[in-house]
Amino acid sequence: MKKKIIGSILLSGMIFLSYTEALSQERSQERSINTYYNKMGIDNEGVQNIEDLLLGNGIEQRNIEVVKRCIIGIVKDIPNESLEFKLSDRNKNYLQEIGVKPSQIGVIKRIALRVSLSNSRREGR
Repeated sequence: MKKKIIGSILLSGMIFLSYTEALSQERSQERSINTYYNKMGIDNEGVQNIEDLLLGNGIEQRNIEVVKRCIIGIVKDIPNESLEFKLSDRNKNYLQEIGVKPSQIGVIKRIALRVSLSNSRREGR
């Protein structure tokens, strides 16, 4: 009887610790994405505005961090000072795989362009 109680206490503790570890990694990952945006010249309020734009255009909450990471990749692909660019098939396919609609992809593309232009202006100073 004591072994069962001790075993269930240990099992519960291990489950709790693994769950806590997963949450900690998720928060750490979110902070690192936001830190990258900060390095590109977008403050925390700007990052929140991006999240609000994404949510307002139907991007699911569970996909926000993935889409924010994808925006960073798109920004890296945009030529400097460019006002027009073609979204790579890799990014387009990835966004479609996670359930982003074509109209939402257009919004993501516009956000990436604004981030890129903001970053270019900041570097030009």
